[in-house]
Amino acid sequence: MLGVALGRGLFRLRRLGLLPPTVWLVPAPSRRSAARARGGDPVATMARTAARWLAGQGCSTGVAPCLVTGGAARDSVGLDAAGRAANLQNRVRWVPTGAPPSGTPVVLIDDVLTTGATSAVACQVLRTAGVQVCAVLVLASVPGWVTAR
Repeated sequence: MLGVALGRGLFRLRRLGLLPPTVWLVPAPSRRSAARARGGDPVATMARTAARWLAGQGCSTGVAPCLVTGGAARDSVGLDAAGRAANLQNRVRWVPTGAPPSGTPVVLIDDVLTTGATSAVACQVLRTAGVQVCAVLVLASVPGWVTAR
């Protein structure tokens, strides 16, 4: 269901001219152990579902699983923004065999935006690999802490 909603949102952005006619979707990387614990990688599953839905609407798209998180990255629960960024720095890696077609812009897809560390590091790795990131799309965002007095 979320993958179809994601596809519809991307389709709408494309029709509004906010995305180019051809984009590939890059799932944000997840630690292998986290994906195993969840029974799979939900972001990659959503991206594949969205790409299938978009293709059914005549859109030129695909999924590029070109990012992985190295084993040295730890679970980010409990880390603040600086800790999350440090945890991922040099641990998100480019996988050329999963790359989008050369010159094709991409949309980075993630499920939850907490501090933005994953998105920032992933975009940095993609840019270093010569991939144009035209958007980052997340399904949910964690609000900042609210202090009740």
